Amino acid sequence: MEKVLEICARIDGMAEAVYAAYARKPESGDLADFWLQLAEEEREHAAAWRWLGRFVDRATMESYIDDYDEALARLEELSSQAKALLARSREGISLSAMFADTCTLELGMLDTALIHLFSLFDLLNPADARKIDYEAHIRHFSQRIRESDLGSGLAPMIDRIFRFWKQNSLLAEQAQRDYLTGLLNRRGFIGRTMPLAALLGRSGGVSGLLMIDIDRFKAVNDTHGHVTGDTVLSRLGATISGHLRISDAAGRFGGEEFTVFLPETGPEGARDAAEKLRKAVESDGEMPVPITVSVGFAWITHGGNAAEEMDRLLKTADENLYAAKRNGRNRTEGSPAG
Repeated sequence: MEKVLEICARIDGMAEAVYAAYARKPESGDLADFWLQLAEEEREHAAAWRWLGRFVDRATMESYIDDYDEALARLEELSSQAKALLARSREGISLSAMFADTCTLELGMLDTALIHLFSLFDLLNPADARKIDYEAHIRHFSQRIRESDLGSGLAPMIDRIFRFWKQNSLLAEQAQRDYLTGLLNRRGFIGRTMPLAALLGRSGGVSGLLMIDIDRFKAVNDTHGHVTGDTVLSRLGATISGHLRISDAAGRFGGEEFTVFLPETGPEGARDAAEKLRKAVESDGEMPVPITVSVGFAWITHGGNAAEEMDRLLKTADENLYAAKRNGRNRTEGSPAG
């Protein structure tokens, strides 16, 4: 199991034990069921991290987490804090201290690394089979604390937890997105597709990839200005988004180059997707100026190293894109990833 996820599971496992200990204390009174529910939610979180660890490796983690080694150190520190709170929970402790320690523990578990991993978990979690709805978890414990006689004193801490959650969730999303088109940026695209490729590798699944480039885009900027050029890019992003399935991932790789990952898609599906997109752009009446695109596509049967397979897909699709350019533009070219 990958180290980061091992630590995440360990932290949530200790949180489960803390809340289970609270439930047994006479000071909890009629709050025993509340603590037991929190403990069950933490048990589900720990199980979900262990499940995720079956599909991802350090390379995938590094594509999702800023400064992997620093994040690892922060999570180790949080694990030590959770261990101290677990020891404290087994001693005599007042209800107010239980609530305060709960807020401290939950605030720590909103580290940016964990929030990035929530997104990765949601991506791979089939049909919501496993549970990490952290916002619901926060709302659950904060509501009960606010309803208690001690709630007014802890309200600032609870408000801080919610602000921290919203702020870090927004930053995690923005770090993966291209500001102009709303599509994934290069980093976000690699982070999104690598675990999908790893998941497909377990079943020997096939996937396709499109590499898309606007024909003669420099002339658009030179003739009509960069504002019009930005509008073209934004509109192309919307057109690409409109042609995606829920399972697909699209990104702006930089400049006027875009890419689309098509899970469970072989050569015919990749060819059809490329042609449909090319025709949609050519006939798009909402473009500020008429444009066309060239599209290179590739496909691969997974089963090896996900990072290497994604590199091969990207390289082959890029080579086919430039073949489309050489062969006249406004066309598609494809081949299997070598």
